[in-house]
Amino acid sequence: MILRHPAAAPLLVSRRVMPTRRLEQLDAYLAVLTRAGFAEDRALDVLRTVVLYAHGYALAEACFTACARCGPWPEDELGQMRRVAEMVPRDAPDHLLRLALLFCGRCNADEQFSLGVDLMIRGLDGEDGEPGR
Repeated sequence: MILRHPAAAPLLVSRRVMPTRRLEQLDAYLAVLTRAGFAEDRALDVLRTVVLYAHGYALAEACFTACARCGPWPEDELGQMRRVAEMVPRDAPDHLLRLALLFCGRCNADEQFSLGVDLMIRGLDGEDGEPGR
């Protein structure tokens, strides 16, 4: 939802509401994790981590890849350079502009998100084979 409506992102994250539908989704995910052998407390830790990661990543992607006045992220390098230059203060040193270009301009958001999920899964695998610990 955040990526479909990036201008609404501040509203989505500033509401202190847990709608019934959202709680039902969390309940279903929690059931999957506990059936897989996670203790309830650990399953809640894992669920919280994944949900917050997904929300945070969607917010970052909306910030770095689109804005209300300029539309979707450009595919060509020149377009990316222009977009990043608009986000960086004019007086930023050249090396920081270069860093912004590398950090924001050459990112495949889907691959980056998958990397994060993979790293979380690998971290869980390192728990001595006991997901409930």
